[in-house]
Amino acid sequence: MRALHTATPGGGHDLMRRITAGFGGLMIADDDSVAAETEDMLAVVRATGALGWAPYTLNVLAVARLLRGEFADARACVAEGVSVSDELGNTTESLAHRSVEVWLRAVSGDEARCRALADEVLPRARARHRVNAEIAAWGLGMLDLSARRFGDALDRLERVCRGPASRDVLVRAVPDLVEAAVRGGLPDRAHGALATFRHWAEHVDRPVATGLALRCRALLADEGGADALYAEALRLHERHGGPYERARTQLVYGEWLRRRRRRAEARGHLAAAVSSFERLGARLWAERARGELAAFGERSDEPQGSGPLTLLTPQELQVVRLAASGHTNKEIAAQLFLSPRTVGHHLYKAYPKLGVTGRAELARLVP
Repeated sequence: MRALHTATPGGGHDLMRRITAGFGGLMIADDDSVAAETEDMLAVVRATGALGWAPYTLNVLAVARLLRGEFADARACVAEGVSVSDELGNTTESLAHRSVEVWLRAVSGDEARCRALADEVLPRARARHRVNAEIAAWGLGMLDLSARRFGDALDRLERVCRGPASRDVLVRAVPDLVEAAVRGGLPDRAHGALATFRHWAEHVDRPVATGLALRCRALLADEGGADALYAEALRLHERHGGPYERARTQLVYGEWLRRRRRRAEARGHLAAAVSSFERLGARLWAERARGELAAFGERSDEPQGSGPLTLLTPQELQVVRLAASGHTNKEIAAQLFLSPRTVGHHLYKAYPKLGVTGRAELARLVP
């Protein structure tokens, strides 16, 4: 997979090979380069009018952004992927994108809509696109984990991690399984999956994978070994893996520190986790971290709300990103298969949500 991924440099026009290489890159935890290369590939698709390839390209990009904790951008990819797939009659890719949407609704804590969408999508997705169906099932397990329903989370995540997609991108569900098992008081149920995950992490040799393996080991470690493992996992996640994995590590480390009455250290990590989860719009995770802060007698701050980009619709976010990078309304319209008038309407709706008055101010808000 590493050879496949590195043999396809940016700028090539063999889209099937590049899409396959993108999925290969995700399987070896090279999330950053996959995101960058797939952005380039999507630009080729748009520039050449190769609309039939858009759903596949957007699916790779949505999963890469999901794994990097870029949830607003992943939702934008999914919304466009569903729209184009439905317009083309591509049922398989529409279901693939909507399965990813289940995961994204789960991480946002939108429980009712998440479960309703899963009930609609999963039976058909499992028959057509098993890997993406299992991403949705992973999302449901993570939803239970964030809500502290540890037994339900463990049962669901075990099925995912033993299923037909467990050697695919779904290996990344193992850290959730480990946390569910430990928090549910059944750590022995985590050892087999963790052994597989550690084997994978050692071979792909990526900082994000190493950090996740360290976090899992810390959760299962004895009193003497956990502290150093948590600290090293956090050091890696402060540089790699995105804000979501960093906040997850801060949460479990803060929980561990609180139980050892190391209040000042615990509060620092838990407060940082709350802030990150809120910016990401991960409501249930923020509530869990806030509950930990309250549990040792300190007043928990009121929710501060999500980051401004999470207030935009998926299409508004796409338009804003392109406008911030200097594209004109006409250029944005050509890339997104919209009219210039529709682009202007999206910007008009987005500006007050972001607290700006014009496109010149967008660059400071859009990374």
